[in-house]
Amino acid sequence: MLRAQGTLEKRPLTQARWPSRLLCSLEYVIANGPHTIHSTVMFERILVAVDGSPFAERALACAVDIAKKYAARLIILHVVLRRFYAVTPSEAGVLATTVYVKEMEAEGQEIIKKAEEYAKIAGVSYECKLVQGVPADEIVKSGRTEKVDLIVVGSRGLSEVRGFLLGSVSDKVSHHAKCPTLIVK
Repeated sequence: MLRAQGTLEKRPLTQARWPSRLLCSLEYVIANGPHTIHSTVMFERILVAVDGSPFAERALACAVDIAKKYAARLIILHVVLRRFYAVTPSEAGVLATTVYVKEMEAEGQEIIKKAEEYAKIAGVSYECKLVQGVPADEIVKSGRTEKVDLIVVGSRGLSEVRGFLLGSVSDKVSHHAKCPTLIVK
């Protein structure tokens, strides 16, 4: 295999130089002449968004599979939808809003718990996060702050708008994320 100075090349694992543990079947290597300067695995941190829908369950299964193959850390994220109303808190009822948010957080904790059990059984390294806000915005924001290499989302979720061919959350994430986005059907 020819190497140009300072190039990025892809070579089979049997020819690659790596630390003692095997990580994947292909390794990307930045080479400088005959010496390897830096090698990296394609995915080290993977963010998966879960909302309890069948699409999110398939996205989680896919993310866990990829995390296993690349020995990547999995970040399981659930976003509690914070609704914004065009009324004052006194008109909406502060107590009613607080109770609603607490119920949504409890539901989110259950969703996270199920995803956590799945990741634990699969034997991948993971962490769980529960945040409040607009789902697409929070997924993109978490992807940036966590410096993930891949975001995995279901093609549709549990949103009230189900008429789109591609869910509005997955569509927005795929357009605004700074890393690759995998949309699972």
